[in-house]
Amino acid sequence: DGDVEEDLNRACLEVAKDDPLGAYAVDFIKNDCTKVLTTYEATITISYRRTQEELQAVQPTLGGSGVEDKVSGALERAEAEITLQVSGYQPMDLEAFVQTYYQEHLDTVMECPEVSVQLYPKQGSTRIMEIQFQYTNSRETLLQMKQNVQVLLNSALGYVEGQASEQLKAERLYAFLRPLFVQTGPSATPVYSLLCVGVGDSRSMAMVYGLLCRQAGLDCRVVSGTSSGRQWYWNIVELDGRYCHVDLLTDLEGDQLVLRYDEDMTDYVWNTKNYPACPKPEPPATEPEGETTEPAESEPEETVEAQTPPE
Repeated sequence: DGDVEEDLNRACLEVAKDDPLGAYAVDFIKNDCTKVLTTYEATITISYRRTQEELQAVQPTLGGSGVEDKVSGALERAEAEITLQVSGYQPMDLEAFVQTYYQEHLDTVMECPEVSVQLYPKQGSTRIMEIQFQYTNSRETLLQMKQNVQVLLNSALGYVEGQASEQLKAERLYAFLRPLFVQTGPSATPVYSLLCVGVGDSRSMAMVYGLLCRQAGLDCRVVSGTSSGRQWYWNIVELDGRYCHVDLLTDLEGDQLVLRYDEDMTDYVWNTKNYPACPKPEPPATEPEGETTEPAESEPEETVEAQTPPE
Protein backbone atom coordinates (compact mmCIF):
# COMPACT_ATOMS: atom_id res chain seq x y z
CA ASP A 1 0.00 0.00 0.00
CA GLY A 2 1.86 3.26 -0.74
CA ASP A 3 5.02 4.43 -2.46
CA VAL A 4 7.65 1.70 -2.27
CA GLU A 5 10.48 3.90 -3.56
CA GLU A 6 9.69 6.58 -1.00
CA ASP A 7 9.60 4.00 1.78
CA LEU A 8 12.99 2.63 0.71
CA ASN A 9 14.53 6.09 0.69
CA ARG A 10 13.17 6.76 4.16
CA ALA A 11 14.40 3.38 5.45
CA CYS A 12 17.92 3.98 4.12
CA LEU A 13 18.03 7.43 5.67
CA GLU A 14 16.84 6.07 9.03
CA VAL A 15 19.46 3.31 9.03
CA ALA A 16 22.29 5.69 8.15
CA LYS A 17 21.32 8.55 10.48
CA ASP A 18 19.14 7.27 13.35
CA ASP A 19 20.13 3.66 13.97
CA PRO A 20 23.14 3.51 16.35
CA LEU A 21 25.12 0.89 14.42
CA GLY A 22 24.22 2.48 11.09
CA ALA A 23 25.26 5.95 12.26
CA TYR A 24 28.52 4.45 13.55
CA ALA A 25 29.42 2.17 10.65
CA VAL A 26 27.69 3.24 7.41
CA ASP A 27 29.55 5.61 5.11
CA PHE A 28 27.11 5.59 2.20
CA ILE A 29 23.84 3.82 1.43
CA LYS A 30 21.61 3.92 -1.67
CA ASN A 31 18.81 1.91 -3.23
CA ASP A 32 17.47 1.11 -6.66
CA CYS A 33 13.87 0.02 -7.09
CA THR A 34 12.35 -1.66 -10.18
CA LYS A 35 8.74 -2.79 -10.57
CA VAL A 36 8.35 -6.27 -12.04
CA LEU A 37 4.71 -6.91 -12.83
CA THR A 38 2.98 -6.64 -9.46
CA THR A 39 6.13 -6.87 -7.31
CA TYR A 40 9.21 -4.74 -6.76
CA GLU A 41 12.87 -5.64 -6.97
CA ALA A 42 15.03 -3.48 -4.67
CA THR A 43 18.83 -3.34 -4.61
CA ILE A 44 20.49 -1.85 -1.52
CA THR A 45 24.15 -0.80 -1.79
CA ILE A 46 26.10 0.00 1.40
CA SER A 47 29.71 1.15 1.88
CA TYR A 48 31.22 1.12 5.39
CA ARG A 49 33.76 3.19 7.28
CA ARG A 50 34.24 0.44 9.89
CA THR A 51 35.68 -3.04 9.59
CA GLN A 52 33.93 -6.22 10.71
CA GLU A 53 36.47 -6.49 13.56
CA GLU A 54 35.51 -3.01 14.78
CA LEU A 55 31.82 -3.89 14.70
CA GLN A 56 32.41 -7.14 16.58
CA ALA A 57 34.36 -5.20 19.25
CA VAL A 58 31.31 -3.07 20.15
CA GLN A 59 30.33 -3.96 23.74
CA PRO A 60 26.66 -3.86 24.80
CA THR A 61 26.19 -1.75 27.93
CA LEU A 62 23.28 -0.64 30.08
CA GLY A 63 23.03 2.93 31.43
CA GLY A 64 25.57 5.23 33.05
CA SER A 65 26.76 2.69 35.63
CA GLY A 66 27.50 0.24 32.83
CA VAL A 67 29.57 2.86 31.02
CA GLU A 68 31.53 3.57 34.21
CA ASP A 69 32.27 -0.14 34.70
CA LYS A 70 33.55 -0.50 31.14
CA VAL A 71 35.67 2.66 31.37
CA SER A 72 37.13 1.56 34.72
CA GLY A 73 38.23 -1.75 33.22
CA ALA A 74 39.77 0.03 30.23
CA LEU A 75 41.77 2.33 32.52
CA GLU A 76 43.05 -0.63 34.55
CA ARG A 77 44.22 -2.31 31.33
CA ALA A 78 45.57 0.94 29.82
CA GLU A 79 43.51 0.43 26.65
CA ALA A 80 43.65 3.08 23.94
CA GLU A 81 39.94 2.91 23.04
CA ILE A 82 36.66 1.14 23.67
CA THR A 83 33.35 1.24 21.80
CA LEU A 84 30.07 0.75 23.65
CA GLN A 85 26.47 0.33 22.53
CA VAL A 86 24.65 1.96 25.43
CA SER A 87 21.00 1.24 26.11
CA GLY A 88 19.33 3.81 28.35
CA TYR A 89 21.93 6.43 27.48
CA GLN A 90 22.22 9.45 29.77
CA PRO A 91 24.65 12.39 29.37
CA MET A 92 27.67 12.16 31.69
CA ASP A 93 30.94 13.98 32.32
CA LEU A 94 33.25 11.16 31.35
CA GLU A 95 36.40 13.27 31.66
CA ALA A 96 35.57 14.07 35.31
CA PHE A 97 34.87 10.39 35.98
CA VAL A 98 38.26 9.40 34.54
CA GLN A 99 40.02 12.03 36.68
CA THR A 100 38.27 10.81 39.83
CA TYR A 101 38.93 7.15 39.10
CA TYR A 102 42.60 7.89 38.51
CA GLN A 103 42.93 9.79 41.79
CA GLU A 104 41.29 6.92 43.68
CA HIS A 105 43.37 4.17 42.01
CA LEU A 106 46.91 5.56 41.91
CA ASP A 107 48.29 2.11 42.68
CA THR A 108 46.83 0.52 39.53
CA VAL A 109 46.38 3.37 37.00
CA MET A 110 49.77 4.87 36.22
CA GLU A 111 48.71 7.77 33.98
CA CYS A 112 45.56 9.84 33.66
CA PRO A 113 44.78 9.94 29.92
CA GLU A 114 43.09 12.62 27.86
CA VAL A 115 39.59 11.46 26.92
CA SER A 116 37.60 12.05 23.75
CA VAL A 117 34.07 10.76 23.05
CA GLN A 118 32.10 10.45 19.82
CA LEU A 119 28.37 9.61 19.91
CA TYR A 120 26.37 7.85 17.19
CA PRO A 121 23.71 9.15 16.63
CA LYS A 122 23.66 12.55 18.32
CA GLN A 123 20.33 11.84 20.03
CA GLY A 124 18.30 8.86 21.17
CA SER A 125 18.03 6.48 24.12
CA THR A 126 20.42 3.96 22.51
CA ARG A 127 23.75 5.20 21.19
CA ILE A 128 27.20 4.04 20.22
CA MET A 129 29.94 5.63 22.36
CA GLU A 130 33.39 5.62 20.80
CA ILE A 131 35.78 6.46 23.66
CA GLN A 132 39.48 7.11 23.06
CA PHE A 133 42.19 7.44 25.72
CA GLN A 134 45.37 9.28 24.82
CA TYR A 135 48.46 8.36 26.90
CA THR A 136 52.01 9.62 26.66
CA ASN A 137 53.31 6.08 27.23
CA SER A 138 52.56 2.82 25.44
CA ARG A 139 50.21 0.25 26.93
CA GLU A 140 53.07 -2.21 27.48
CA THR A 141 55.11 0.45 29.30
CA LEU A 142 52.21 1.42 31.56
CA LEU A 143 51.51 -2.19 32.53
CA GLN A 144 55.19 -2.73 33.34
CA MET A 145 55.18 0.44 35.46
CA LYS A 146 52.18 -0.94 37.33
CA GLN A 147 54.09 -4.10 38.24
CA ASN A 148 57.15 -2.15 39.42
CA VAL A 149 55.05 0.20 41.56
CA GLN A 150 53.26 -2.71 43.21
CA VAL A 151 56.59 -4.13 44.40
CA LEU A 152 57.51 -0.87 46.16
CA LEU A 153 54.04 -0.45 47.64
CA ASN A 154 54.36 -3.92 49.20
CA SER A 155 57.75 -2.88 50.62
CA ALA A 156 56.17 0.22 52.16
CA LEU A 157 53.58 -1.94 53.91
CA GLY A 158 56.43 -3.84 55.54
CA TYR A 159 57.66 -0.56 57.07
CA VAL A 160 54.50 -0.16 59.13
CA GLU A 161 53.64 -3.79 59.75
CA GLY A 162 52.81 -4.41 63.38
CA GLN A 163 52.72 -0.72 64.34
CA ALA A 164 49.66 0.32 66.37
CA SER A 165 50.38 4.06 66.67
CA GLU A 166 49.07 6.08 63.73
CA GLN A 167 51.72 8.76 64.21
CA LEU A 168 54.47 6.15 64.17
CA LYS A 169 53.03 4.74 60.94
CA ALA A 170 53.07 8.21 59.36
CA GLU A 171 56.67 8.76 60.48
CA ARG A 172 57.85 5.41 59.14
CA LEU A 173 56.21 6.03 55.77
CA TYR A 174 58.02 9.38 55.61
CA ALA A 175 61.25 7.54 56.37
CA PHE A 176 60.49 5.08 53.56
CA LEU A 177 59.75 7.81 51.02
CA ARG A 178 62.48 10.30 51.88
CA PRO A 179 65.54 8.43 50.49
CA LEU A 180 63.75 7.60 47.22
CA PHE A 181 63.59 11.27 46.17
CA VAL A 182 66.39 12.36 43.82
CA GLN A 183 65.32 15.55 42.04
CA THR A 184 62.37 17.87 41.45
CA GLY A 185 60.39 17.57 38.24
CA PRO A 186 56.87 16.99 36.90
CA SER A 187 55.78 13.75 35.26
CA ALA A 188 52.78 12.26 33.46
CA THR A 189 53.22 9.16 35.64
CA PRO A 190 53.78 10.77 39.07
CA VAL A 191 53.52 7.64 41.25
CA TYR A 192 55.91 5.59 39.13
CA SER A 193 58.32 8.49 38.57
CA LEU A 194 58.67 9.21 42.28
CA LEU A 195 58.80 5.65 43.60
CA CYS A 196 60.89 4.07 40.83
CA VAL A 197 62.89 6.96 39.32
CA GLY A 198 63.11 9.45 42.20
CA VAL A 199 61.72 12.40 40.23
CA GLY A 200 58.76 14.32 41.65
CA ASP A 201 57.23 17.62 42.64
CA SER A 202 54.89 18.71 45.42
CA ARG A 203 51.92 17.13 43.59
CA SER A 204 53.51 13.72 43.11
CA MET A 205 54.94 13.76 46.64
CA ALA A 206 51.51 14.48 48.14
CA MET A 207 49.84 11.90 45.90
CA VAL A 208 52.30 9.15 46.77
CA TYR A 209 52.34 9.90 50.50
CA GLY A 210 48.53 9.93 50.52
CA LEU A 211 48.51 6.57 48.72
CA LEU A 212 50.97 5.04 51.21
CA CYS A 213 49.00 6.36 54.19
CA ARG A 214 45.67 5.08 52.91
CA GLN A 215 47.27 1.73 52.16
CA ALA A 216 48.36 1.62 55.81
CA GLY A 217 44.84 2.46 57.04
CA LEU A 218 45.33 6.19 57.68
CA ASP A 219 42.91 8.94 56.63
CA CYS A 220 45.13 11.11 54.40
CA ARG A 221 44.02 13.69 51.82
CA VAL A 222 45.83 15.63 49.13
CA VAL A 223 45.40 19.41 49.46
CA SER A 224 45.65 21.70 46.42
CA GLY A 225 46.53 25.33 47.15
CA THR A 226 49.43 27.75 47.13
CA SER A 227 52.56 28.19 49.20
CA SER A 228 54.26 31.59 49.13
CA GLY A 229 52.14 32.42 46.08
CA ARG A 230 53.09 29.36 43.96
CA GLN A 231 50.91 26.34 43.13
CA TRP A 232 51.55 23.73 45.80
CA TYR A 233 50.26 20.40 47.10
CA TRP A 234 50.51 18.84 50.56
CA ASN A 235 48.59 16.45 52.81
CA ILE A 236 46.14 16.57 55.68
CA VAL A 237 46.36 13.37 57.70
CA GLU A 238 44.44 12.18 60.75
CA LEU A 239 46.73 10.84 63.48
CA ASP A 240 45.19 9.35 66.61
CA GLY A 241 41.97 11.35 66.22
CA ARG A 242 43.52 14.71 65.32
CA TYR A 243 44.07 16.24 61.84
CA CYS A 244 47.32 17.96 60.90
CA HIS A 245 49.16 19.26 57.82
CA VAL A 246 52.16 17.46 56.31
CA ASP A 247 54.31 19.07 53.58
CA LEU A 248 56.83 16.41 52.63
CA LEU A 249 58.63 18.17 49.79
CA THR A 250 59.30 21.21 51.98
CA ASP A 251 60.58 19.05 54.86
CA LEU A 252 62.65 16.46 52.95
CA GLU A 253 65.92 17.95 54.16
CA GLY A 254 64.94 17.22 57.73
CA ASP A 255 65.24 13.87 59.44
CA GLN A 256 61.75 13.67 60.91
CA LEU A 257 58.13 14.21 59.93
CA VAL A 258 56.91 17.75 60.72
CA LEU A 259 53.29 18.08 61.85
CA ARG A 260 51.71 21.47 61.24
CA TYR A 261 48.39 22.94 62.33
CA ASP A 262 46.22 25.64 60.81
CA GLU A 263 47.89 28.44 62.77
CA ASP A 264 51.29 27.29 61.49
CA MET A 265 50.27 27.57 57.80
CA THR A 266 50.92 31.32 57.48
CA ASP A 267 52.30 31.15 53.93
CA TYR A 268 49.75 28.66 52.62
CA VAL A 269 46.35 29.30 51.02
CA TRP A 270 43.71 26.62 50.39
CA ASN A 271 39.93 26.23 50.34
CA THR A 272 39.31 25.43 53.98
CA LYS A 273 35.71 24.39 53.26
CA ASN A 274 36.90 21.35 51.32
CA TYR A 275 39.18 19.93 54.02
CA PRO A 276 39.05 19.12 57.74
CA ALA A 277 40.17 21.77 60.22
CA CYS A 278 43.52 21.19 61.89
CA PRO A 279 43.42 23.04 65.24
CA LYS A 280 46.54 23.00 67.36
CA PRO A 281 46.25 20.74 70.41
CA GLU A 282 45.84 22.49 73.74
CA PRO A 283 49.02 22.25 75.81
CA PRO A 284 48.72 20.15 78.95
CA ALA A 285 47.72 22.08 82.08
CA THR A 286 50.65 23.10 84.33
CA GLU A 287 50.81 24.74 87.76
CA PRO A 288 51.66 28.50 87.80
CA GLU A 289 55.31 29.29 88.65
CA GLY A 290 56.08 30.28 92.21
CA GLU A 291 53.02 28.65 93.67
CA THR A 292 53.43 25.44 95.56
CA THR A 293 50.89 23.52 97.39
CA GLU A 294 51.96 22.69 100.91
CA PRO A 295 50.43 19.79 102.70
CA ALA A 296 47.79 20.81 105.25
CA GLU A 297 48.96 20.74 108.88
CA SER A 298 47.47 17.88 110.75
CA GLU A 299 45.58 18.51 113.99
CA PRO A 300 47.59 17.48 117.08
CA GLU A 301 46.30 14.29 118.45
CA GLU A 302 44.47 14.61 121.80
CA THR A 303 46.34 12.88 124.59
CA VAL A 304 44.50 11.26 127.42
CA GLU A 305 46.33 10.84 130.74
CA ALA A 306 45.80 7.55 132.38
CA GLN A 307 43.90 7.95 135.69
CA THR A 308 44.90 5.96 138.74
CA PRO A 309 41.93 4.22 140.25
CA PRO A 310 41.15 5.26 143.87
CA GLU A 311 42.54 3.10 146.64
